[in-house]
Amino acid sequence: MQIMNTGKEVLRRARPNSDGLRRCGLPVLLIAVILLASAAIVRTALAADNLDQLFVTGVIKSVNAGTGIVMVDVTSSSCHGMRIFKADKPDILEDYIEQRVSFFINSNRCEVKEVYTILVERGLRK
Repeated sequence: MQIMNTGKEVLRRARPNSDGLRRCGLPVLLIAVILLASAAIVRTALAADNLDQLFVTGVIKSVNAGTGIVMVDVTSSSCHGMRIFKADKPDILEDYIEQRVSFFINSNRCEVKEVYTILVERGLRK
Protein backbone atom coordinates (compact mmCIF):
# COMPACT_ATOMS: atom_id res chain seq x y z
CA MET A 1 0.00 0.00 0.00
CA GLN A 2 1.38 3.34 -1.07
CA ILE A 3 0.52 6.28 1.21
CA MET A 4 2.42 9.14 -0.42
CA ASN A 5 2.01 10.08 -4.02
CA THR A 6 4.89 11.37 -6.03
CA GLY A 7 4.78 14.96 -7.25
CA LYS A 8 4.35 13.92 -10.90
CA GLU A 9 1.41 11.71 -10.08
CA VAL A 10 -0.36 14.51 -8.14
CA LEU A 11 0.14 16.95 -11.02
CA ARG A 12 -1.12 14.43 -13.54
CA ARG A 13 -4.32 13.87 -11.56
CA ALA A 14 -4.89 17.60 -10.93
CA ARG A 15 -4.38 18.67 -14.56
CA PRO A 16 -7.47 18.39 -16.79
CA ASN A 17 -7.37 16.28 -19.88
CA SER A 18 -5.82 18.65 -22.39
CA ASP A 19 -6.85 16.49 -25.36
CA GLY A 20 -10.50 16.81 -24.39
CA LEU A 21 -10.24 20.57 -24.08
CA ARG A 22 -8.70 20.88 -27.52
CA ARG A 23 -11.45 18.79 -29.09
CA CYS A 24 -14.21 20.71 -27.29
CA GLY A 25 -12.64 24.19 -27.37
CA LEU A 26 -12.28 24.59 -31.13
CA PRO A 27 -15.99 24.15 -31.97
CA VAL A 28 -16.96 26.43 -29.09
CA LEU A 29 -14.52 29.06 -30.33
CA LEU A 30 -15.86 28.80 -33.89
CA ILE A 31 -19.45 29.16 -32.72
CA ALA A 32 -18.51 32.22 -30.66
CA VAL A 33 -16.77 33.83 -33.65
CA ILE A 34 -19.76 33.12 -35.92
CA LEU A 35 -22.19 34.62 -33.39
CA LEU A 36 -20.10 37.76 -32.95
CA ALA A 37 -19.72 38.20 -36.71
CA SER A 38 -23.48 37.78 -37.18
CA ALA A 39 -24.21 40.37 -34.50
CA ALA A 40 -21.82 42.83 -36.14
CA ILE A 41 -23.46 42.36 -39.54
CA VAL A 42 -26.96 42.89 -38.12
CA ARG A 43 -25.83 45.99 -36.21
CA THR A 44 -24.24 47.45 -39.34
CA ALA A 45 -27.37 46.77 -41.38
CA LEU A 46 -29.56 48.51 -38.81
CA ALA A 47 -27.22 51.48 -38.64
CA ALA A 48 -27.20 51.80 -42.44
CA ASP A 49 -30.89 52.75 -42.36
CA ASN A 50 -30.00 56.01 -40.60
CA LEU A 51 -26.96 56.92 -42.70
CA ASP A 52 -29.02 58.77 -45.30
CA GLN A 53 -30.99 60.85 -42.78
CA LEU A 54 -29.96 64.04 -41.02
CA PHE A 55 -31.39 65.21 -37.69
CA VAL A 56 -32.24 68.92 -37.91
CA THR A 57 -33.52 71.43 -35.35
CA GLY A 58 -35.18 74.74 -36.14
CA VAL A 59 -38.21 77.02 -35.85
CA ILE A 60 -41.03 76.39 -38.34
CA LYS A 61 -41.87 79.76 -39.88
CA SER A 62 -44.59 78.83 -42.38
CA VAL A 63 -46.41 75.85 -43.84
CA ASN A 64 -48.22 75.76 -47.17
CA ALA A 65 -50.65 72.86 -46.84
CA GLY A 66 -51.51 72.93 -50.55
CA THR A 67 -47.97 72.49 -51.87
CA GLY A 68 -46.40 70.88 -48.81
CA ILE A 69 -43.67 73.54 -48.66
CA VAL A 70 -42.34 74.31 -45.17
CA MET A 71 -40.07 77.23 -44.29
CA VAL A 72 -37.79 76.51 -41.34
CA ASP A 73 -35.19 78.72 -39.66
CA VAL A 74 -32.70 75.94 -38.93
CA THR A 75 -30.44 76.31 -35.90
CA SER A 76 -28.46 73.09 -36.38
CA SER A 77 -24.85 73.68 -37.37
CA SER A 78 -25.07 71.07 -40.13
CA CYS A 79 -27.85 72.99 -41.93
CA HIS A 80 -27.88 76.52 -40.48
CA GLY A 81 -30.16 79.29 -41.80
CA MET A 82 -33.56 79.71 -43.46
CA ARG A 83 -34.36 76.56 -45.45
CA ILE A 84 -37.21 75.31 -47.58
CA PHE A 85 -38.35 71.73 -47.02
CA LYS A 86 -41.07 69.55 -48.47
CA ALA A 87 -43.45 67.61 -46.23
CA ASP A 88 -45.69 64.70 -47.17
CA LYS A 89 -48.01 65.55 -44.26
CA PRO A 90 -47.93 69.37 -43.98
CA ASP A 91 -51.20 69.48 -42.00
CA ILE A 92 -49.37 67.93 -39.03
CA LEU A 93 -46.69 70.63 -39.21
CA GLU A 94 -49.22 73.49 -39.12
CA ASP A 95 -49.59 72.93 -35.38
CA TYR A 96 -45.88 73.68 -34.90
CA ILE A 97 -45.65 77.13 -36.55
CA GLU A 98 -43.31 79.45 -34.59
CA GLN A 99 -42.19 76.53 -32.43
CA ARG A 100 -38.76 74.96 -32.18
CA VAL A 101 -38.83 71.34 -33.35
CA SER A 102 -36.35 68.65 -34.30
CA PHE A 103 -36.89 66.27 -37.21
CA PHE A 104 -35.18 64.03 -39.74
CA ILE A 105 -34.70 64.87 -43.42
CA ASN A 106 -34.15 62.45 -46.27
CA SER A 107 -30.45 63.22 -46.77
CA ASN A 108 -27.22 62.94 -44.80
CA ARG A 109 -26.19 66.48 -45.74
CA CYS A 110 -27.89 69.82 -46.26
CA GLU A 111 -27.00 71.87 -49.34
CA VAL A 112 -28.14 75.48 -49.66
CA LYS A 113 -30.31 75.28 -52.80
CA GLU A 114 -31.67 71.76 -52.34
CA VAL A 115 -35.19 71.00 -51.13
CA TYR A 116 -35.28 68.01 -48.80
CA THR A 117 -38.25 66.11 -47.41
CA ILE A 118 -39.11 66.23 -43.73
CA LEU A 119 -39.64 62.65 -42.57
CA VAL A 120 -42.77 63.24 -40.48
CA GLU A 121 -43.26 59.50 -39.94
CA ARG A 122 -39.98 59.40 -37.98
CA GLY A 123 -41.53 61.84 -35.53
CA LEU A 124 -41.19 65.45 -34.51
CA ARG A 125 -39.58 66.46 -31.22
CA LYS A 126 -40.21 69.71 -29.41
